[in-house]
Amino acid sequence: MEDSADRWSCELSAAFVSFRNVLAIVLLAHSGWCLAGAIGQHSQPPYPASTEHAAPAWYIDVAAKAGITMRNVNGSITSKHYIIESTGSGVAIIDYDRDGWPDIFLVNGSTLPGTKPSEPPTNHLFHNNHDGTFTDVTAKAGLVSTGWGQGACVGDYDNDGFDDIYVTGYGANRLFHNQGNGTFREVAQQSGVAGSGKEWGTGCAFIDYDRDGKLDLVVANYVHFDITKTPAPGQGPGCVLRLHFGLGASPGLTSIEIRWPNGRNEIFDPPLSLDHFIDVTEGTGVSKLSPIGLALRQAGYFRLAICIFRKKTSAPSH
Repeated sequence: MEDSADRWSCELSAAFVSFRNVLAIVLLAHSGWCLAGAIGQHSQPPYPASTEHAAPAWYIDVAAKAGITMRNVNGSITSKHYIIESTGSGVAIIDYDRDGWPDIFLVNGSTLPGTKPSEPPTNHLFHNNHDGTFTDVTAKAGLVSTGWGQGACVGDYDNDGFDDIYVTGYGANRLFHNQGNGTFREVAQQSGVAGSGKEWGTGCAFIDYDRDGKLDLVVANYVHFDITKTPAPGQGPGCVLRLHFGLGASPGLTSIEIRWPNGRNEIFDPPLSLDHFIDVTEGTGVSKLSPIGLALRQAGYFRLAICIFRKKTSAPSH
C-alpha cells in the first residue's frame, strides 16, 4: 500500500484552488419539507416544476443564512502536494443536548508539519437555535481539537442516554464522551479506540453486532502513509521518466524543447553531452506559453531523465 500512496504523491495536481468550505443545509422546496426538521423554518409551499426547477425536487443552500460557516482545512491553502491534502472531512448530525433538535458536528483537517497557521484548524459543533439558525459552541462544548480528521459517527456507547462522537483521521482517532451537561471529554486512549497512531482512519460506525445491548465500533482504514518518509512530488523513483532518442546523422544539438502534460512548452539548453543522461525538471526551463492548462501544476512536478545518442551504443555512461 505504500506504493499506492507514493503514486498519489506523484500524480496529485499542485495547484488546487483553495476554497472556504460551507456546509449546504438544504430545503427540499418542491415537497415543502425541511431537512429532518433541523432548520426549524416554515416549510415552503409546493409549486409546480419548471425548466429552472425540475421535478421531483431541488435544493436551496441556506448555510450562510443559518450561520453554518467554517474554513475546512486540509494542508496548504494555495497548493496540494500530498495525498493527505486531497481529501475532505466528514459531518455528523447529533442531538447532543437532547432538546429534540438535531445539531451539526463538522470534522476538520490540519496543516503540514512546519506550517504555522494564525489559528489552528479545529472541528466544529453547531447548536440548533430552533429558529433556522445555528450557534458555534465548539469551545463551550470542549470540542476544540486539531488533527487530520476524516470521518465521524455518533452513538451512545456507554448507554447513559447521551450520544457520543467518534472521529477518525490520519494518525490517532478520537472519542468524545458526552458528559450530559453540554460538554465533551476526549477518552479514545483510555477506551482503547485511539488506534496505533500509524493508521489512516476513514469511515466508522457504531453497531451492536452481537446484540448484547452495548454498541461496538467498526473503523475502516485507508492506505499506509508516512508524510515524514514520503518523497516530495516528482522526487520519488517512480516519478522520473526516462527518455532515449538518437540524432541520426546530425552532429549534435543545442537545446531541447519539451511539452509537459499540462500544456506548458519549455526549452532547455543544459550541457548536452552525447551518450549521457541529463535531468530536466518542469518549471526550470525557458517557457513558451501555451494557453491550455498552465495553472494545473507547479514547478518541480514532472522530471525527465534524457539520454541523447549520436549512434547506437551498448549503454550510456552516467
